[in-house]
Amino acid sequence: MKVISEINKILKLNDEQTQLIKSHLIKNTLSKNDQFLRLDSRNDKIGFIDKGLLRSFSYDDAGNEITHDFFQQGSFFTDLNSYFNCTLSKVFIEALVDCDLYVFNRTSLDIIKKEIPEWASFEQIYRAQISMCLLNFQRKIIHSSSIDSFTLFSKSYNQAFNSAPKKHIASFLGVSPFTLSRIKI
Repeated sequence: MKVISEINKILKLNDEQTQLIKSHLIKNTLSKNDQFLRLDSRNDKIGFIDKGLLRSFSYDDAGNEITHDFFQQGSFFTDLNSYFNCTLSKVFIEALVDCDLYVFNRTSLDIIKKEIPEWASFEQIYRAQISMCLLNFQRKIIHSSSIDSFTLFSKSYNQAFNSAPKKHIASFLGVSPFTLSRIKI
């Protein structure tokens, strides 16, 4: 199971812990364009993408979609701010392709934290790794040309590069769709 393999990269689970985690996973599917999370809703779940691709986005003051991140197959995802601060979400999370997900709700995660004391460390380490990857990517593209940013994106976000609509990639990179189409030529 991919989700258990991903957890085991940081936290080595014994058989009992593995069974506990499996018992709290909820299998979920999303069709293309379905939303996992809506703006201004309470987020009480963390998901894992077994198969598929998601993106988080919001709207700017002019009503344009701004893509904040892509969540690729084999990774956990959520609106971290909403989940950990118990606030309303400031983003949407939608499926860009049909997705198979595993989801933990807050109640299940509270049980897991009580039964597996190291779980809090796992969450912290995983969150730090993901945040650092995104921060490093953003730092690199800020000081790069459009062509270099697009090349870096193709390497760092291979699945999104191959499956996401180009307008979402352009928004994520902070370039116009026209600029992105010129880069690819």
